Amino acid sequence: MKKIIICLFLFNNLCFAAVSSKVELLHKIASLFVKDKNIVIFSNDKNYAFKNKTKLFKVTDDCKNANFLILKNRNRRSERCINSKTYIFVSDYNEFMKIQQAVGAIFWQKGRLNLIFRENRLKDFSIVLPSQYDKYIE
Repeated sequence: MKKIIICLFLFNNLCFAAVSSKVELLHKIASLFVKDKNIVIFSNDKNYAFKNKTKLFKVTDDCKNANFLILKNRNRRSERCINSKTYIFVSDYNEFMKIQQAVGAIFWQKGRLNLIFRENRLKDFSIVLPSQYDKYIE
């Protein structure tokens, strides 16, 4: 019984740490784009559904209220926001290639996290990234 409780405790802490690091990474990326402190994120990717899990940014169910979108794919619900001036990140490389309005992508491939920024979209928004992100610009 003692081993089960310890395993459950460790599993819970590992899960929280994984969510916490993903939230911090997402906040770091979003804050490169959203200059004010009010980051509002919409996501149609369940892996980035952080409702009530962070105070670093707000999460909304309506993409019209967001200033940063994370899309797994295009659908009717998110399609109406794709042409707006909202910063769009995608969580799938194939969708990144399809959605030309996307500023960047964050996705897992072969067990590694990949981050890509689209150079022409950065220029469209007049965004200059810190030099540490130069290797992620395409």
